[in-house]
Amino acid sequence: MAALNEEEIQMRRYFLGDLDDRDREAIAEQLLTDQGFAARFIDAETALIDDYVFEILSESELEKFREQQAREDVAILRVEQLYPLRDEHLAAARDAVGRALALEPDLPDALFPRATIETNFDYNWKAAAETLRRTEEQLRQILADNLKIDKSLIQFGSKLEDWGGDSLQFLETIFEIETHFGISFPDTQNEKVADFDGLVRIIKGEIAKKSNA
Repeated sequence: MAALNEEEIQMRRYFLGDLDDRDREAIAEQLLTDQGFAARFIDAETALIDDYVFEILSESELEKFREQQAREDVAILRVEQLYPLRDEHLAAARDAVGRALALEPDLPDALFPRATIETNFDYNWKAAAETLRRTEEQLRQILADNLKIDKSLIQFGSKLEDWGGDSLQFLETIFEIETHFGISFPDTQNEKVADFDGLVRIIKGEIAKKSNA
């Protein structure tokens, strides 16, 4: 998991119920007055839910996460805080994703946005997990075919160095990933790819950038 900055740590503590009332109220107030903060808040919640879906939360975080999501008052408060962000753009995005997947059920450009909608607005993490797994399966197949390894070896937590292959194979694999998902890896990102988790996060981030462009 990538290192979190101070704001992200504070947000994660908010989601896990680790903040006192004063700090929670401060975050709630900032959500209503600072759109940039609200957008980063959604990103932080998405990252936490990704960690839950991908089963990389610690035992204590997992227990706190489940406790918080079971509290109806937390869910209601979050909807009230984020309601200003839910407008006609959400309906348009949902419609566009639905039409795209009707034409091509495994289209990566539509699968990631649909998972984001299911996560941030529908709070349907089971559906989001299934949507993400469909994309992960596409990625696993590309890696297995290019690196000539068994697909079962490609799991969250596994390191790229454990899969073998030389630098040329890796570059060819990145090129095929870019072609398949319709993205372009920034040069600085190539150096950050150390494991399957990081690869998924980068792909998801680049698709999100393209969707928001």
